[in-house]
Amino acid sequence: MRNTLFVTLLCSIVIGVSPTGAQAPRSDYRVVFASATQLSRQLDEVGRDGYACTTVAHGDAAVALPGVVVALGRPVGGPVDPVMHRVIIAPGSGVDLAAPLQQAGAEGFRLCGLVLDEEPPRPRLVAVMVRQGSAPPARFIVEPLQNYKASLVRLNQAAQDGLVPVAAAPIDNNRVREMRSWLVVGEHAGGRVAARQVAVRSNSGADGLQRALNEQGGQGYRIDALWKEGQDAVAMMSRAAGDMSAHSYAVDVTSLARIHSVSHLYLADVPYLSGDDRLIVSDRAISATNDLEEDALPPLNGIGYAEPGKMGVIGDHISRHHGSAPLSMRIRRGPRNELILATVVTERTP
Repeated sequence: MRNTLFVTLLCSIVIGVSPTGAQAPRSDYRVVFASATQLSRQLDEVGRDGYACTTVAHGDAAVALPGVVVALGRPVGGPVDPVMHRVIIAPGSGVDLAAPLQQAGAEGFRLCGLVLDEEPPRPRLVAVMVRQGSAPPARFIVEPLQNYKASLVRLNQAAQDGLVPVAAAPIDNNRVREMRSWLVVGEHAGGRVAARQVAVRSNSGADGLQRALNEQGGQGYRIDALWKEGQDAVAMMSRAAGDMSAHSYAVDVTSLARIHSVSHLYLADVPYLSGDDRLIVSDRAISATNDLEEDALPPLNGIGYAEPGKMGVIGDHISRHHGSAPLSMRIRRGPRNELILATVVTERTP
């Protein structure tokens, strides 16, 4: 499909890992689960205690998310300064998302995550933004990837001015969730940012995906985003213009329950064929321990948020991995149709 598409365009993001894979300081985590309309209030409460958004959960294609799940962290032993969050709700097509992102960016907010929330009566996109202290203004662009050729031309133009892709989510343009198009949000951070180049690669199999990623990685491209579109795993990769520092990637077929067997830095994963198997992408250059926390999400109450005490248990489960950071949160259906939150936590090893 898109595996032959190479377009020079535009990098931080969706996969939730720092570009250097730097080891995270020990942090304490909290998790919030709320309807889109109640999410801002819940984030404000934990933000006053110094917790800042780190990860926004995505659901597998078969899961119609009934709300938004956000992980927030604060360093252990450091000063506790209030953190501000902003929640932006837009139509599921992505229309009208750009303007409020621009306004928030002008006020120093950064995008933490973007998700398609499928609460009745209709799906909508929910963006979670965060601001810690004073921050320079940022600009955002929103690009639905319904025509890849045209979209990549526009992204290429923006990349010359330092565009960085910072989030991706499906949009509500198909009744079949697996066939939905995706939307990418790009950010122009404050100050001068070097021009970047981007390539988009895709493949439906583990070997083909690994080969495609490493062809680009050998030319200095790193993975910024990875998602499942139709039968293909689609990767957005970028490099600073002219940078030829090689990157090497591994693609393993295994379940998240066995992610501890992956000995390199976890980057991202997508469902693979049927059952519990997933394509798990890792950075071969960085040794790491990867682990998994799985928790049943409590139901939303009549007001629209999950009981904080029960969500506190989930946060404690993540926090007990000292030195590890939650890089991904996925939501799936359990055997009794309950919602299961699967959180991948990773720590670099010497």
